[in-house]
Amino acid sequence: MRLFRILLGALLLSVSAQRATAQPGYWTWKHYSSDTDWDDYFTQMTETGIRGLILQCGPEHLRRVIPVAEKYGVTVYAWMWVLNNGWLARQHPEWLDYNRNGESLRDKTAYVEYYKFLSPAIPGVQRAIAEQIERTAEVEGLGGISLDYCRYVDQILPSALWAQYGIVQDREYAEWDYGYHPEMLRAFRKRHGYDPSQLDDPSQDSLWLRFRLDQVTRIANRAAQIAHQHGIRVSASPFPTPELARRMVRQDWERWQLDIAFPMVYHGFYDADAAWIADCVRACVAAKPETKICCGLYVFDFFDDREGKPTLTEAMEAAVEAGAGGIAFFTFDNLSKAMREEVRRFIESHPME
Repeated sequence: MRLFRILLGALLLSVSAQRATAQPGYWTWKHYSSDTDWDDYFTQMTETGIRGLILQCGPEHLRRVIPVAEKYGVTVYAWMWVLNNGWLARQHPEWLDYNRNGESLRDKTAYVEYYKFLSPAIPGVQRAIAEQIERTAEVEGLGGISLDYCRYVDQILPSALWAQYGIVQDREYAEWDYGYHPEMLRAFRKRHGYDPSQLDDPSQDSLWLRFRLDQVTRIANRAAQIAHQHGIRVSASPFPTPELARRMVRQDWERWQLDIAFPMVYHGFYDADAAWIADCVRACVAAKPETKICCGLYVFDFFDDREGKPTLTEAMEAAVEAGAGGIAFFTFDNLSKAMREEVRRFIESHPME
């Protein structure tokens, strides 16, 4: 009996390791809808060559979709909004974050109504997020967890979006500088002995920046620990490079224990070209050599046919030639028929797993 248990344990570890190793090269994101014909969706997706799906829904819907995905050889990751978490915010509005002016997201909108960022320094936030990850990781057949909005409110928006909000962010402004929840300030004072909100320019204080970065990193790495305990992968959709992520949204993903990263290399947000895409991928690969980098591309950027803007194929080529281990499309649903054919041809000539 003891030998049987040992052999069974070894078999389970082997199966778990095999599940965790499955990493498609081509991915897309999707919001769950009860109206989706999943057989039809996965048929179209796999005919294009995409075999990774990052799906936003709860465990009960994942349990409905995963058996269908398995028929088509599709790996499903759970797309989880971590700190921008409206569900938890409705239950605990006192957890919503504050900016440097002392304004809470309970009373103020930052850019858009759905920005409901929680303070990562609050123990209740940390526990609640870990519990959500745990419940999701228990879903049979799930390939991984994918962390999104694991950061603060944008301190600096991509420059191409400034006009949309009627703002200029040529430096760090107090209105957009978040992470000043009273619990965060209290924890920092306890460790370092002073209140950064009282400084003339907190943006210049390296200890304060590092402290805020570390609060998010702790949550991301706890999610990774839970995922790995369940024999599944952990991924994230961070800002385009570790340097930009630290500066723009206080997101130090270079220090996260990720198996895969889907950096959002959305060139249209930065009014950039294919060379910028390649530079971003190279920076990610250099910073995270142990992590598979799948370059995230924003499909609507490729409806812009102005001179100097890359085509979809040019963008994919730039990413792969720069060292990307795959491509993630936001989203497959938004690809035109011609674009799907373009993607199919590219994947046939650049197979990656």
